[in-house]
Amino acid sequence: MKITNASMLSQNVIASRLKAVAKQSPIAMFAFAFLFAACSENETSGYVTNINQTGVDVVASVDELPKCQKDNEGYLVFVKGENSARICIDGKWFATKDSSNADDFSCTTKELKDGSGLKIICNDDSIGVVQYGSAGKNGNECVAEEQTDSTVVINCGGQSMTLNLGAATVRDSLELDSEKIAISLDTLSGVSQKGPFLKGSTVFLYELSDGRTLKQTNGNFVSNITSDDGRFRFTTRNLMSQYALIVVDGKYRNEVTGKPTTTSIRLQAYTDVLSRKNANVNLLTQLEMNRVYYLVTREKKRFKVAKHQAQMEIFDAFHIDTTGFSKSSEDLNVFGSSDADAALLALSILLQGDSSETVLSVLLTEIADDMESDGSWDDSVTRARIADWAATMDSSVSTSKSKLAEFRSHVEDWSLGGGNVPDFEKYIRKFWSKELGLGVCGDKNNPVGIVKWVPNKKSDKYYASSYTAADNKVRFICADAKLSRWRAATDIEKDRYNWKPENTKDGSFLNGQISGRKMVWDADTLRYASDMEIDGGKGCTKYNRKELLILKKRYSYSKCTESGWEYTLDTLNLQDTLKYNGQTYKTVGIKTQYWMAENLNYKVENSFCYDDSDDNCAKYGRLYTWSAAVGKTKEECDDSKTCGLSGNVQGICPKGWHLPSDNELKVLYSAIGNSPHAMQAKEVTNWSDATNAYGFSALPAGDYYAGDFRYIGSSAFFWSSVEKGNSAYSWRLDANEANLTNFSKTNAFSVRCIMDTSVDP
Repeated sequence: MKITNASMLSQNVIASRLKAVAKQSPIAMFAFAFLFAACSENETSGYVTNINQTGVDVVASVDELPKCQKDNEGYLVFVKGENSARICIDGKWFATKDSSNADDFSCTTKELKDGSGLKIICNDDSIGVVQYGSAGKNGNECVAEEQTDSTVVINCGGQSMTLNLGAATVRDSLELDSEKIAISLDTLSGVSQKGPFLKGSTVFLYELSDGRTLKQTNGNFVSNITSDDGRFRFTTRNLMSQYALIVVDGKYRNEVTGKPTTTSIRLQAYTDVLSRKNANVNLLTQLEMNRVYYLVTREKKRFKVAKHQAQMEIFDAFHIDTTGFSKSSEDLNVFGSSDADAALLALSILLQGDSSETVLSVLLTEIADDMESDGSWDDSVTRARIADWAATMDSSVSTSKSKLAEFRSHVEDWSLGGGNVPDFEKYIRKFWSKELGLGVCGDKNNPVGIVKWVPNKKSDKYYASSYTAADNKVRFICADAKLSRWRAATDIEKDRYNWKPENTKDGSFLNGQISGRKMVWDADTLRYASDMEIDGGKGCTKYNRKELLILKKRYSYSKCTESGWEYTLDTLNLQDTLKYNGQTYKTVGIKTQYWMAENLNYKVENSFCYDDSDDNCAKYGRLYTWSAAVGKTKEECDDSKTCGLSGNVQGICPKGWHLPSDNELKVLYSAIGNSPHAMQAKEVTNWSDATNAYGFSALPAGDYYAGDFRYIGSSAFFWSSVEKGNSAYSWRLDANEANLTNFSKTNAFSVRCIMDTSVDP
């Protein structure tokens, strides 16, 4: 049974309820009379109760107590057989009697100054007033006959009981009346923190008329921040009530940047100085202002209850579990060690973000206004924006640590508050991950390794319509359950998670479900294909190990090894395939190039057989001047003229083939391991170390210059298509060395043609 104000009930209703209660238990009837009223038909002879926001009920045993929760906080319930009431505070029922437990709820009474009744104070907070009626203490109705600091004797119609209120004593300096408590304040100190406010910031203390209207009086006091941790202090003051408003105006240390701000902000705090000598001002006290005022003045909540409710609602808006939180907002400190202190630092960082001081002030106002009437932060767009920022700060793949470590370092570097920095990271992580729709990393629904997309449509940065949607390819992986940390998943983590397509084992390509990159199924898992696999058109996996294959864009065989596709000399791509002018030439594939494996032997003007011997032409091929090799006359391209050729120069090569460029000759030499011996035919005695490993079969055909034939049996020369002024580049190959050198165009050298489809690696 809940009665919010007994004076609102008719005398008949009150009387009938008293009778009903009396039938259940005399103790219950006494309690009801004490807390509300036992009035006769004549109001002038009765007693009116002025207790606000208190419920009364009777249960047979402790086991039958209703659940203590937010909507019945402050209710009193009497248990049959007990001499004291139980009161609901912070989710627990406390007995209002002496206890060895210092945390037990404790109540006292104090007669009002004008003698009109009693005020009941529980844990330094007034829960209501019993006012004497006009019949006074000598009437026949329920009255409080005797009282001490710990008991009160209630008499109703000649029956009396003693109610234990607790062991707490009323402060000597406390003066009570029905509206307010005047108080003499020795000192009041605290810290003001966004991060800590800077020295010189101004602190104001405003008196409030009482804890029911929170009206500001004309009086106020001024102090200043006196230390680097934002500490302030007010000296002895006489206040007209126990309730006050503290306002701080100044610059502060920014946790996100680590630097002092250049612009001031203003933070405020409601506080009850009766029960404290320290009151801190912070973001939580600022955010709760409007809500506390609304709960006290509109819903008639007690000040302490309103403060607690507003604080819990703000934490709830940021998905912060308040289990075990016992401190009031004015007790919290960003350098504290409790979970509630850590939650405060998390709020400070989240709301600061990358914003300026002005933007932060506006944001605080908007949140406070939003939560004022219903305690709910309904601005889902702003919540998602803050969550986006926090996710970006916390989930980077490119660094080993999230940016939260940098914020922690900033606070540590200030060397304030004893060097302690509470575990704020978990609250930031739980806020952004729950706000964006991921959930808490490490709980039963989100084991380590799970990869998820952001379903919150208000997230500008991370929203994706489904796991495989291409509208946003960012996905998050639960990386550390202990730290509740999600991070941005790598491409391979995204593509592997919950893989659905068939797992082919022949080296064929699969497309990553998020990245779209080419993948292969290898060793019972997915991996990305290497560049060589992609270029070659097939994966090398444990399932096709030792396979020999000429890959796409390649002209020699590759073998699938433990290290991937590797060029192999086990089988050479050597063929008699090139028919040109009545002759058939051997050809050979060497990695990315396809070459003639014999020197060209095609008679044209300005070409020669060594020593004019047809046998030498049959063995070594012909020797060509550069103009003949590129298909020009001597008059068109001699030592005194530059042809200016570019691109593939077919010259005297067959269609589909061309004279190699200097770069293509370099690629060839690199492909064979920069070894002259790997190019040389084995049957040449002067090249005794020749291996001809790749089948190029170079022969020492010598050259022809100025009427002389030279170097046969010892050197080979191969023209390129590239000029250098009035000369041209040629590859010279001797017994133990090879180099690219420019020679006179009138020299006559061998020609090797390369297929047009050959590519640089």
